[in-house]
Amino acid sequence: MVSVLWLAASGVGLALVGLVLVVVMRRQWSCANEALRAQLRKAEHRLRLALETSNEGAWDWERHRRLHLSHRAMDVLGRARSTSPDIGLAALRRSIHPDDRRAVHLALLRHLRFDLPFDITCRMHMVDGAERWLRIRGRVCRHVTGRIECMSGFVGDVTAARRARAAEAELAARHASVLTALPDLMFELDESSRIVSYHVADESGLQMAPAELLGRRIHEVFPEAVTQRMEAACQRLRAGARIETIEYALAGGNAEPIDFEGRFVRISTGGYLCIVRDITDRKAAEMELVRHRDNLAELVAEQTIDLMLAKEAAERVRHGQAQFLARLSRDLRSPLHAITGFAEIGLANRDNASRQAQCIEKIAASARRLSALVAEVRDVSRAELDGGQLRVMPVDWEIICRDVLAQCAPMFEAKRLQVRLDVRNAVCPVRADGLRLHQVVENLVTNAVKFSPVGGVVRLSLGCGSTGPNGDEVALTVVDEGVGLGNADDAELLESLTRQASGILEESQGGALGLSICRHYVEAFSGRIEAENRPAGGALFRVCLPCARTQAHDYEEVADARP
Repeated sequence: MVSVLWLAASGVGLALVGLVLVVVMRRQWSCANEALRAQLRKAEHRLRLALETSNEGAWDWERHRRLHLSHRAMDVLGRARSTSPDIGLAALRRSIHPDDRRAVHLALLRHLRFDLPFDITCRMHMVDGAERWLRIRGRVCRHVTGRIECMSGFVGDVTAARRARAAEAELAARHASVLTALPDLMFELDESSRIVSYHVADESGLQMAPAELLGRRIHEVFPEAVTQRMEAACQRLRAGARIETIEYALAGGNAEPIDFEGRFVRISTGGYLCIVRDITDRKAAEMELVRHRDNLAELVAEQTIDLMLAKEAAERVRHGQAQFLARLSRDLRSPLHAITGFAEIGLANRDNASRQAQCIEKIAASARRLSALVAEVRDVSRAELDGGQLRVMPVDWEIICRDVLAQCAPMFEAKRLQVRLDVRNAVCPVRADGLRLHQVVENLVTNAVKFSPVGGVVRLSLGCGSTGPNGDEVALTVVDEGVGLGNADDAELLESLTRQASGILEESQGGALGLSICRHYVEAFSGRIEAENRPAGGALFRVCLPCARTQAHDYEEVADARP
């Protein structure tokens, strides 16, 4: 009996212990569940914050159920939160743009059949009719048997990013079009002056192959002088300059230098951008403009000289005419007064035959004097029209040359010319008409001044030459640095001078004798004139006249010099 009671007590104790253990375990299980639920709520809150930050919403689908949307997913799809968060798959499919439905269907099939990631961007029509770009991602859950149980994922609005990428693509396309149309070479340098990229419309214009340009420093590509200018431009950009422009020249393929212009700017991300342009044609055009400007200055100087010559000639003519008229008036006044006076005396002494005879003789003498003056006027007029007569006599040619140079000094200063007279040795007198020889020298000098460039040199050389057909000779050479006399040889040049005689004769009235008249006078002095082109450019005129001592019997010779 005691044993039975002890066993019963023991069983009750064990039952009580078991009951206590069950209570304790249930309490621990409840606490664990509460902690797990708290963790789940915390994780859900974090997930919701992350989805809101990423602008994405969650969606969930289970078998035989509609698609369930989170609040954020409803915002993305344009659905009001007051409506049901569940949506049918058919309605969702109808919201997808017709052009994108097949792509979404194929992406879903690849995920279900081959377990490939389901991540696709498509266009969807919102409830308000707007069209938006959405990114849909998801993952399917399967039973151990492989049956699909559910599928969950996220949906986000990527319209802004899509439009930004489209704008970037359009901008990149425009930049590519601009670069394609840009004829200039463009290359990018890093901070160490190393070429990191380039653009060139025609790679034949590069000094080396494009592959060899990349990674090289500029001193490995360009000459040292060009490199120094480029590095100086980069240094000024680092100091704050906005843009730097340099010009340099490189040897071309045909050994002719090619001029370039380089424009440097600093890139905000670091480094420098340089645009190189071929300015050879522009430089040539600038040089042509400078040449035209210089030619214009020469033309102005030549016209100034022509005006000075014309002015001097007109002044000489006016002065000569004034002197001639004064002398003529004075010379004519005397015989006219004598004729008038003696006529009045004869009329007053009609009864005195001897007195009248004396008056008549005086009148006759005055008339003869007046007739001689009229004849002289006629001779002067004929001399002006026909060139006059040459009075050949010994003439000091050096004095004539120095007088001409002194007379033409203003013309030399107007054109900034250097005029040199070289008398090589003792020069003997020559047989010539001093006035006409002066005109010959003046014509040669003024022609040399007229056709010489501004700042040029005119050289006169006077000295005894070789023995000519008429004995010993003295030669005057006038050399200029002008355009020359064309392509004709010497004989053709002299024939041209002869053919121009009639046209130049009219100019001789002002003292600027034509070259053909110069030749006529020189030949009248038993000399010769030669013309030739200089190899270095310009013209050379040489006048050779016989020495006076070889033809002493001709000092008083008077030769008709009509052209």
